[in-house]
Amino acid sequence: MTIRPAIIIPLAFALFCEPARAAADPPAATAIVPDSAVAVVELRGPMANLRSFFESDPTLRSDLAGFLERTLGPDLTTVESAVAWSSQLSPSPTFGALLRLPRGASLHGAKIGNCDEVDLTARR
Repeated sequence: MTIRPAIIIPLAFALFCEPARAAADPPAATAIVPDSAVAVVELRGPMANLRSFFESDPTLRSDLAGFLERTLGPDLTTVESAVAWSSQLSPSPTFGALLRLPRGASLHGAKIGNCDEVDLTARR
């Protein structure tokens, strides 16, 4: 079997070249993580798999989305990316998280403040 250059060049390009990022790609969520963070987790690719799972079963997605919107506020079945961090692991752990959603949503709960025009909400 002879492999022709017309096949090798596109194959090499596909394997070794990084695709160009679209200009509309959002900045990395890790940009907002405080410098004092001692542990950080960022999820982007796995979130696409989770969304695909929910899209494969519209009834499940609809039921879960409705429940989440009634109880929590945002529909977490549409999360595009997530980053979580901790600034202190012990003796009193502190955590923060940011979820990127395709459309705006607000959490249900008591408003406890405002930071850069974003309401801070506490849920007890």
